[in-house]
Amino acid sequence: MNQGAILVVDDTLASLKLLTDILAAEGYQVHPADSGELALASVEASLPELILLDIRMPGMDGFEVLRRLKAQERSRDIPVILLTAFADIEYRVEGFKLGAVDFISKPFQRDELLARVHTHLDLFHLRIRLEHQTAELRQTCEQLQIATSSERKQAEESLRASEARYKRITEGLTDYQYTVRIENGHAVETRQSPACVTVTGYTAEEFAADPYLWIQMVATDDRERVREHVRQILAGKDIPPIEHRIIRKDGEVRWVSDTTILLRDAFGKLLSYDGVIKDITGRKQAEEALRASAARYHAITETTTYAIVTADISGNIKGWNAGAEKTFGYTKADVLGKPLTMLMPQRYYEAHLGGIGRARAGRHVSGKVVELHGLTRAGIEFPMELSLSEWETMEGRFFTGIIRDISERKQAEENLQRFFNLVPDMACIVSTEGHFLKINPMWQAALGYTEQEILATPLIEFIHPDDRDATMKQVAQILAGEPALLFSNRYRCKDGSYKWLEWRATPAMNKTLLFALARDTTERKQMEEELRESEARYKRITEGITDYQYTVRVENGRAVETRQSPACVTVTGYTAREFAADPYLWIRMVVPEDRERVRGQVQQILAGNDVPPIEHQITRKDGETRWVSDTTILFRDASGKLLSYDGVVSDITKRKQAEIKIIKSLSLLNATLESTNDAILVVDLNNTWVLHNQRFIDLWHITDEIIAAKDDRAALSYVLNQLEDAEGFLDKVRELYSTPKANSCDVIKFKDGRIIERNSIPQFIGGEVVGRVWSFRDITERKQVEEHIRSLAFYDALTQLPNRRMLNDRLGQAMAASKRSGLYGALMFLDLDNFKPLNDTYGHEIGDLLLVEVARRLIGCNREMDTVARFGGDEFVVMLSELAASKAESIAQASIVAEKIRATLAEPYLLSRKQEGKAEITIEHHCTSSIGVVLFIDHEASPADIIKWADMAMYQAKDGGRNRFCFYE
Repeated sequence: MNQGAILVVDDTLASLKLLTDILAAEGYQVHPADSGELALASVEASLPELILLDIRMPGMDGFEVLRRLKAQERSRDIPVILLTAFADIEYRVEGFKLGAVDFISKPFQRDELLARVHTHLDLFHLRIRLEHQTAELRQTCEQLQIATSSERKQAEESLRASEARYKRITEGLTDYQYTVRIENGHAVETRQSPACVTVTGYTAEEFAADPYLWIQMVATDDRERVREHVRQILAGKDIPPIEHRIIRKDGEVRWVSDTTILLRDAFGKLLSYDGVIKDITGRKQAEEALRASAARYHAITETTTYAIVTADISGNIKGWNAGAEKTFGYTKADVLGKPLTMLMPQRYYEAHLGGIGRARAGRHVSGKVVELHGLTRAGIEFPMELSLSEWETMEGRFFTGIIRDISERKQAEENLQRFFNLVPDMACIVSTEGHFLKINPMWQAALGYTEQEILATPLIEFIHPDDRDATMKQVAQILAGEPALLFSNRYRCKDGSYKWLEWRATPAMNKTLLFALARDTTERKQMEEELRESEARYKRITEGITDYQYTVRVENGRAVETRQSPACVTVTGYTAREFAADPYLWIRMVVPEDRERVRGQVQQILAGNDVPPIEHQITRKDGETRWVSDTTILFRDASGKLLSYDGVVSDITKRKQAEIKIIKSLSLLNATLESTNDAILVVDLNNTWVLHNQRFIDLWHITDEIIAAKDDRAALSYVLNQLEDAEGFLDKVRELYSTPKANSCDVIKFKDGRIIERNSIPQFIGGEVVGRVWSFRDITERKQVEEHIRSLAFYDALTQLPNRRMLNDRLGQAMAASKRSGLYGALMFLDLDNFKPLNDTYGHEIGDLLLVEVARRLIGCNREMDTVARFGGDEFVVMLSELAASKAESIAQASIVAEKIRATLAEPYLLSRKQEGKAEITIEHHCTSSIGVVLFIDHEASPADIIKWADMAMYQAKDGGRNRFCFYE
């Protein structure tokens, strides 16, 4: 079952394979890439739903890949989890700034890896659904705005028409009216119209019974404004309407508008005033939505990397964002009021003016995405993609273009061919006549045909008959320049079955070829029906989930009655009837360890104190433990006495679980810092230590006094005497501190033989350098192993002379040099004449001593530029380079060296050996040599032939009596 498409990017093949195997075993569709370049090509070919991206890679590192992904509209919203073995917190800060959603540390923990991947895939899918819902909400708000505007205009017209007839209530006739009679500047009587219950939930009789109810129902934050409003009226002042919030009898908060008209006697004394209260909650909500929408639009246009340009019907620029300034090089002041033609090459002028003419004639020009060239302020052309939309206001028609610089995409298209066979999907190149011209190996694996069979068959024959017309229509649209959207069809396999393929295709620049990628979605198609049914079930469930409310009536500081909303069963499992039947159920369902806190909260509320929300755990009726948040609002009378309080209980279990995961993640980060093999030190711009691990202290043998001082300069003075090149070490530190943004990686050597790899990178916060991170890794053992491996590969272990492998390499180099210089070279093959008796008599230990002495003497007989190698056993090879251009002269020079070697090796050998428990013995041995010599020039023979000929000449010397040399003829 395909759980989602994941791109895994890691240059370490072992790590890449491990991640791929783990995720594939869980049903994810995994696309591996071992470099940043391959990762970008894979995203261009097919968008994944999640990317796991290694940071430290050669060439293009993970941060650069992340920047490029976020710079592209089509890949900007893909969640990216960064992979790193480097525990520096600044790496993580930098990653989050660039748009990463999470980090996973190496080495991987399988359960943590799968949990993070599953979580971020779920969030990605949820975000997509929320975007759809947001779009619907935006449309609703726009419709509401239109409706509200229309309603206001109708009301104003109606009020004007009825002004003469209803003078006392003209300015506010809406939901309900009230009249307040005044005596000596005091309100002595208030009458509410029966319609008051529509807005407030209270009847006219309830207002009459409680003279303070009108102010108690006003929201706490608005009461002082309302009281001041009434004081102004009682002072006889005509004042404008006031808008404020009220709390209805059912606890719902609503916005109202209160409009008053004052009535005076002939002397101007205030007798009474009439008021009209209108529920304006809908308008307030619409206004808030519109303000939020405007803020979001402004944030998007000013932070997007795309250029957004607005022009009027005459083609003059009216709008210009920061992305446009970056793309074209003009400031807003440079372009406002100027014609759009300043942004395009001259060859587009005629088409542009024609478009302006069609727009003035009333034809619509929006809805298309086109590719053309723009012109920067510096006069440089660049390819761009233009999406145009039009809109209209009372000021006229306007056009907004969203412009995307596609220079990098064009370059990527040109480079696509070189990555063709590395694409994990079914990649192909198709002619417009309908024949496959090239396919990658994935086609053969998916359909079962050979490459020859696929290339020899028109593609239309592979397509299911029912899908052919739709496929050809899609191909025609792509060739016509329309965007290459995903489409699906069925392809015939060699066994006669069909597979569903999902396609993305694009034409070549000359429109004669199509580049296409296909993905086998057969399993997904089979699962779609199950998925739709599952989503329907999910929707039914989620639509029923909600918080629940309760109201507690208070008398004399004691709770006397509690009412639960029906939704309480969703959170607690208990019904409102069960709560009513058991007055202590609310505290018993709180887990024992939280009960005392909850009781304390309730005591504070009953004492009349406003308290913040409390979070605690409850045990549901089914036994499940859940986290809840309880928020309360207190209601008091005019004297401040507590009358009741309302509460809202929300299930916050998921949020609490997420907080626990974050705490565990931070703990893991600290543990990782201390468990890494690297020594870590972080300093600020004042050379003060900010962070270090124990490995750093141990590596540099730092004292407690240095640690306590946290002064980097004192630490530098302390460690310099441990280094071979203290001055060079200090120069590098000074260089990096003088260039805060520079990175560095070098190797330093200690006097005690240790070799340390030093890495240094700047620490950024908000784009500013705030310090520097140093990491040190002991690579002594690795260097020793590398040197030992090199020695084993190219040198004889006994004599330390070059072995056959190095001899072949140097012989090839000498032959190439001979071709360039025209000078002869010579190869001598030596065999010791009296070696076996020595081994048989005294053993291999003495024989090895003889071979070591022979090697020493041979080196002494030759120039430094010549090569002396041990061929095997008691056979040695001497190679002479750059003799002479004349063959005769070269033979003479080689003869001198051969004679010198023969005479030197014929001298007696004194070989000493000391056996355990016995005195040292010295053995005198006489051993001559037989030498075969061959000249070479240019590439007239292979290296193997030259060695063979020298060997043959050596046997001629042996057959001629030994202790001599012979030239090969």
